[in-house]
Amino acid sequence: GKKAKNYIYVQTPIKEALISKHLMDRCQRTCQVTITPQQFARPPLPPDPNDIEEQEKYQALDRSQDGTVWKLTIVGIDILKAHNILEKNVAYLEKQLGMVASNGGAVNGVGTSSGGGASTSVPVPSGPSAEVIFPRDIVDYVKKKLPVLRDKCRNVNITFVPSESKSKQFAKLVVDGTLQSDVDSAKEQLWRHLVSMCEEYKTPKSPSGVFLDLAFLAGELSSTDFHLLLQYDKTRPTSTGTSNGTSTQPLRRHSAKEDLTRWSPFFTSFESTQRCTVWVQSDEDKGRIDSTNRIVSEAVPNGPRKIYLGCEPKVIPKLWSFIVQRAAEVARGVKYLYLGPDRLYQPMMMRNSGQFFEY
Repeated sequence: GKKAKNYIYVQTPIKEALISKHLMDRCQRTCQVTITPQQFARPPLPPDPNDIEEQEKYQALDRSQDGTVWKLTIVGIDILKAHNILEKNVAYLEKQLGMVASNGGAVNGVGTSSGGGASTSVPVPSGPSAEVIFPRDIVDYVKKKLPVLRDKCRNVNITFVPSESKSKQFAKLVVDGTLQSDVDSAKEQLWRHLVSMCEEYKTPKSPSGVFLDLAFLAGELSSTDFHLLLQYDKTRPTSTGTSNGTSTQPLRRHSAKEDLTRWSPFFTSFESTQRCTVWVQSDEDKGRIDSTNRIVSEAVPNGPRKIYLGCEPKVIPKLWSFIVQRAAEVARGVKYLYLGPDRLYQPMMMRNSGQFFEY
């Protein structure tokens, strides 16, 4: 069979990211190998045209920003699997860090060339990932329990990322891995642990019984599609009461969450029916502040809106498809009839198998 390549060349930022995100450690555990990094600078002599490894090293050095490159040497049981995992992780990190070469060549030497022909690059995968927000009240507890969570989810990487919030009302974790099934399993573990922590700290709940500021990223909508979902008699803001007549808890001052009930009853009804929360960060809250509470960055105007759903992770794809379908229908011109918070007219409209509009 084909001999497994026992090395890979990477740039310094990629090597540091592999270590800081524990991707190298996880690869070593999974494949029972040892990965040794070694730094190289450009030698004074040109590369040997008959030495494939040296050619790869010089290609990587050509794209180096600091004049050096790192060789990751793999020794152990499953070298081929370890090399494949490293290749995927490196390609994913290159895309995240914006390091994919515009000429089609891969920064890590994955791209190949024969003779004087054009270079061919391996496609860069986006990599399965997930994003979860949770109340800032429990952030210290989460940090304390993070080693336990990582141990339970060894096939993924779980890291804190900046919340990009002026109010600092919530914190954010990102889960990324090689397989979607591993990420999905980690999401279930995270949900159970975060719910348990919120219960212990008695953080506020929504009328549906879901903890506020606790949700997984479902997807993104363009600013236009998002505001189409909110379109409803704009001359009069709607009541913040839910469709079952229960009034919602007032949003906290300087809340990070967009008040979705202000202009449209859609999300209020959606939360009540699906027993979940729909969390969208408000434009006013987007940005960063420094240690002296000075604003150091602002949100991009009319940027995409991230939609988070507070519910069991396994039902998020189904609920997200409902929202996407609704947005597409509204964009096509479909008008929805609001039945009111008490749904007074629904029983009459559902007579004769819902044929109310058939004449």
